[in-house]
Amino acid sequence: MESRYEKFSGLIASINKSIQKIKSIEMEEFDLKGSGVQCLFFLFKEKGGVSSAKLCALCQEDKAAISRTLKELEAAGYVCVDREESRKYKNPICLTESGRRVGEAIMRKIDEVFSVGSAGISQAERESLYASLDKIANNLKEILEKIEKSEKGTKR
Repeated sequence: MESRYEKFSGLIASINKSIQKIKSIEMEEFDLKGSGVQCLFFLFKEKGGVSSAKLCALCQEDKAAISRTLKELEAAGYVCVDREESRKYKNPICLTESGRRVGEAIMRKIDEVFSVGSAGISQAERESLYASLDKIANNLKEILEKIEKSEKGTKR
C-alpha cells in the first residue's frame, strides 16, 4: 500500500518536474531558464518594477540566484537594473520593451498550460486544492521553523 508520504511527495515532484520541463521547452525561443521565467513573470505582473529584495521574495529564491538571473536577463536585453551601489538590493528592476513582449508571451503560455493542465477540475475543486496546499505549506514551514530553532539551541 502506498503511503501518504509516497503519494504526496511523488505527485508534488511529478508536477514540479513537468512544470520545469514545460518552462524549458516553451522558453527555448527566448533563451530563458526557469529562474528567468519566474523573474520575468513577476516583473511583468508588478508593472512598475520591483527591487531585487522583493523579487527574491516573490520568486522564493536567494539573493545570489536572483543576482545571477538578473545579470542574464540584463545581458539578453529583457531588464534594466539601476546599479546605484548604495541601494544595491533596493534599486528598481524594470522590464525593457523586449522584456514586456516576452512577459506577455510568458503569460499567454502559462494561461494555455494551466488551462489544459486543470481540464476537468471545477472551480470549487481548484479552490479546495489550493486551500489544502496552502495549509500543508504553512504547516510544513512551522515544522521547519521548530526544527531549525531546536538545532540552533543544540549548537550553543
